[in-house]
Amino acid sequence: MKAKEMGKTATAIISCSDPRIVPEQFLGLEFSECAIIRNAGGRTQDAMRSILALDAVGGLGTVVVIHHTDCGMSHTDEAGFEAATKSRHPALAEPGYVYGAIADPEKTILEDVKFLKSQPGLTDHINIFGLVLDTHTGVLKQAALHSLVLILAQRKHFRLPFNSSFHLVPKERDIAHDLLIFTHTTKYVNQLAATPESMSSGAGTARASDSDP
Repeated sequence: MKAKEMGKTATAIISCSDPRIVPEQFLGLEFSECAIIRNAGGRTQDAMRSILALDAVGGLGTVVVIHHTDCGMSHTDEAGFEAATKSRHPALAEPGYVYGAIADPEKTILEDVKFLKSQPGLTDHINIFGLVLDTHTGVLKQAALHSLVLILAQRKHFRLPFNSSFHLVPKERDIAHDLLIFTHTTKYVNQLAATPESMSSGAGTARASDSDP
């Protein structure tokens, strides 16, 4: 698939460089389904150059940010990273440099989604949301800052076009499965965003198909 053929439905996933965290595996992605951007901690500030380049080359419709528990970036704080850099690479140490330490992934995912949404014009055509992966259980939790899932919640009869092998706790199942639509079946992103139903008619719940686990 050529870059110019990706169109506005292309999805980019930002995740950590941790070798245990491989989006293609835990999201069950096929080759060429999504662009994968990986850096220490999966921080969005580091990913901006790639996001802008991917959008310019092929057009992005969705950016998914994924942080995870037991991240190496949570093993120390900013002061610790600064001290280590001064010790190992004194010529490269810069006072006040932000390393992106992660004290709590459920908080930093909100910060990173908010950072992307605050970039001028970025949300004009790109949907942005975040997930937190429990490294040990494989459970995905959704961040609280996205609203597109509410559009899906209004579509009571919307059914997932694929089977998922995710392990999800019951109370998180519906929303997490809804979010997978944006990573597994990217062609739906603009279709859903372009024709949102009224949010005033009450909230329904988008259910997974009967064959889903």
